Amino acid sequence: MKLSTLLVAVRKISSVVPRSDFPEDNIEALAKLILEAQGLINPIILNRTSLESFDVVEGHFEYYAAVRAREIDLRQGEMINAFILEPDNQEIIEQQIKLLRLSVSIPSNNLDARLNNLETRLTKTYEELQQQQRQLNTKLEQLEGKLLEKVDPLQLFNHAEIEQLSRKLRVVYSQQLPLRVQAIVDNRPYKSLSEIVERVTIKGGKKTLRAISEKKMLEIIEQWLNLVQ
Repeated sequence: MKLSTLLVAVRKISSVVPRSDFPEDNIEALAKLILEAQGLINPIILNRTSLESFDVVEGHFEYYAAVRAREIDLRQGEMINAFILEPDNQEIIEQQIKLLRLSVSIPSNNLDARLNNLETRLTKTYEELQQQQRQLNTKLEQLEGKLLEKVDPLQLFNHAEIEQLSRKLRVVYSQQLPLRVQAIVDNRPYKSLSEIVERVTIKGGKKTLRAISEKKMLEIIEQWLNLVQ
């Protein structure tokens, strides 16, 4: 019998060990190395729970690093190399686990360390979201400046008739278009495109939604720019 690894989709794998058992900085570092090397040098070991799902038997730390790699780069981090326990290899793999693999997890009774790892992860996620928001705002401002000489989108949002505005927005919106257009008209005037994003809302069931999100506003401006080039 020859052991060989397989590529398994990260999204099909689960672990019973909490992510907070492992230092978030270490997870982040290994995730970047996985992307750089395009794989793990230490494959995880999985148990098949169904045709499309697996549980981690050994390598929980590596698994969470692979999860983080997928968060960083969805395409490149989609798969992870692993050994899958099968009837013909289970015994020998389990023997190797007992003899060779070392756990890197924090003892389960170390609550302070686990809480610290959770705090680090939440802080990192918040910082990433803030960075994405800043990038969107910067791109929106750049597009506003680029469009000034060709088309004035703010002028359209402030003065276009409902029918004209509907035609303009149809390039990116198909759902709830009349509701979005009416909300834009009802809340006029606007001093900036960012104000439209922040201030104009519609009802989506029990939730209040933005009539135009930051991403959709960027798409609208890019579409209008393409039309006038």
